Amino acid sequence: MDSIPTDSFVKIYNSLDSESLKAPCRYVNFIKSYYNIVNRKKATLLKRQSMLSSGVEALRRARSEVATLQSEATQQEILLSEKQAKANSALDQISATVRANTDKKEEMHALKMNIESENEKLQIQ
Repeated sequence: MDSIPTDSFVKIYNSLDSESLKAPCRYVNFIKSYYNIVNRKKATLLKRQSMLSSGVEALRRARSEVATLQSEATQQEILLSEKQAKANSALDQISATVRANTDKKEEMHALKMNIESENEKLQIQ
């Protein structure tokens, strides 16, 4: 025990009116009871302090981990947006190529029809 309040014990002893309460064995039992109560309370408080310290440390680790994960998520978000831009660009190129091929196919079909009609005209003459 860190400090025993001897002055308080003496004041309590002197404040007792009855001589039977001032018996040395009762006084010693009182001091022992006080000592036991203080030790139990101290042990309980130390256990709680330890538990709370562990909790605070766990929260600190969690905060650090969350900050790390947020940083990684931000980096991944940037990479994702870059890849999406590349994918959109590639899709636009593919769409343009398909449109160009469709236009050429339509032109070829129109030319074929013109040639066939010209051939029919030539055969008729």
